[in-house]
Amino acid sequence: MDFLFNIPEDDIVYDFETFPNAFTAYFECLNSNRSWYFEVSSFRNDVELFILFMSLCGERKVRWIGYNNEGFDYPIAHFINLYGTYVGCDEIYQKAMQIINTPWNRRFDQVIWADQRIVDQVDLFKIHHFDNPSKSTKLKALEFCMRSKHVQDLPFPVGKTLTREEVAVLKEYNINDVRETKQFAHHSKPAIELRDNLSRIFNTDMTNSNDVKIGEKILIDALEKKGVQCYVKVDGQRKKLQTQRDVIKPSEIIFPTVKFVHPLFNYIHRSLLEKEIEAENTKGVFDDLVANVGGIEY
Repeated sequence: MDFLFNIPEDDIVYDFETFPNAFTAYFECLNSNRSWYFEVSSFRNDVELFILFMSLCGERKVRWIGYNNEGFDYPIAHFINLYGTYVGCDEIYQKAMQIINTPWNRRFDQVIWADQRIVDQVDLFKIHHFDNPSKSTKLKALEFCMRSKHVQDLPFPVGKTLTREEVAVLKEYNINDVRETKQFAHHSKPAIELRDNLSRIFNTDMTNSNDVKIGEKILIDALEKKGVQCYVKVDGQRKKLQTQRDVIKPSEIIFPTVKFVHPLFNYIHRSLLEKEIEAENTKGVFDDLVANVGGIEY
């Protein structure tokens, strides 16, 4: 059935838009202009074609690249594939709202893990560690930083029932978002290639790991090769083997090579070295350590 789509051996960039009566999905090859558009709305139903396309991408080991796709877009794709032709635009919208309204501490409840996916995912949001609340960055901000010619916000309020003409506008917005994500994917090419190479070297999937996570995985791999046990099994789950402490002393953690010149940075440095933190009460302990240097708050 591949003749229907002519899927090349190339990563595919994608993005979804969801409204109560309209779901749009646009896909475009990373290294060409080959593209596919699917719609499930009051005016059109491409569910069967979407599921077939998804299945063929999985069979051909074609990866989908997105922005926060591990957290939002792919769970929706997986949901559509699971329910098949029984799913409509209203069910897709409800699924999207369920994901969006999930509390931060339960965010992983909606994630489809790598070993369960039909199509492998590359998530630029996670690669650049924008899933860290202090670094969280929206695609629109990236478009501005990339000096994009067309920075467009969502054309309709979330939850609006769209007319046929408005769905056509939504499609163009969807296409623009994918092309901006594609531009950022090209910018991220060295980071993606690094993760592909490390995944092969260490025989573990590092595709969507941020730099800190990669360092942790490499360190653990080296320790385990030296016979250091880093994990234990608890109720069938792999759990980090960690030393439990009553008090955390930053002075025992910060290397003596750490030096600062600016007096405000030195103030923070000294304050950290003098602190003793209760291990069971770490939230907010550094909130008072702020340095305003050159108009930027650190």
